[in-house]
Amino acid sequence: MKFDKQTIAAAAKAGIALNSQMTLEKSAAVLVEPNVKISSVQLSLKGSIGAYSYLRSGGRIAGRTECIGRYCSIAPGVTIGDGDHPTDWLATHPFQWAANGWVTKEERETHRFPASKVKPMVKIGNDVWIGANVIVLSGVEIGDGAIVAAGSVVTRNVEPYTIVAGIPAKIIRPRFSGEIITRLEALKWWLYTPQSLFGVPFDKIEQAVSELERRKKAKTLVPIPQILFKLSTAGLSPVDGMWEKHKYFRRYK
Repeated sequence: MKFDKQTIAAAAKAGIALNSQMTLEKSAAVLVEPNVKISSVQLSLKGSIGAYSYLRSGGRIAGRTECIGRYCSIAPGVTIGDGDHPTDWLATHPFQWAANGWVTKEERETHRFPASKVKPMVKIGNDVWIGANVIVLSGVEIGDGAIVAAGSVVTRNVEPYTIVAGIPAKIIRPRFSGEIITRLEALKWWLYTPQSLFGVPFDKIEQAVSELERRKKAKTLVPIPQILFKLSTAGLSPVDGMWEKHKYFRRYK
């Protein structure tokens, strides 16, 4: 389904930018923080999208996606977490595991896909840049600060602050030295608002890390407020349940 003008306007007041051409499937239930921008993409995940992340047009975030972290840049045409098919069975067709639409409810109850064959959900870390037309397969975890070059097919996990490219995606190089990466992982700068990061010399990595360490020690960095909404075919609603909020924000401690 697509959202009407009223829902889009209500989302904007909550700090969430939705595109009128965005499509949300019936199965979708997305936990989303304010300051997220979602263009004309197709969402079918039961997962989450963190603050200051944006998804550009023409992509698909499918049901095998668990989370997209904060400050992520998702380029046009990206597909994440689509379904998987067996390669060593009699056939690749989903009738074998009683997929919806091919069998009756009774048949489905007795012919479920074996749990051992289901790959883990896709997890995208924070400050991840995924280039145009990338495909991220089920079971993949992409670490904080990683970069995936345009047109790549990601079949394996990507370590934090690593650049990968190709079909299948292979390591090109780490973004920084091991020492800088260790310090960045300890800083977790994505816990904080952009306003409290202003003035950091972003283009000089050693100076930037040192300045962030100084601000963190001085406690001048402002944490992103713990505000959470749920996006579904029923519209956008605030998440008030403490258990659900606690589970979500536990990753940002």
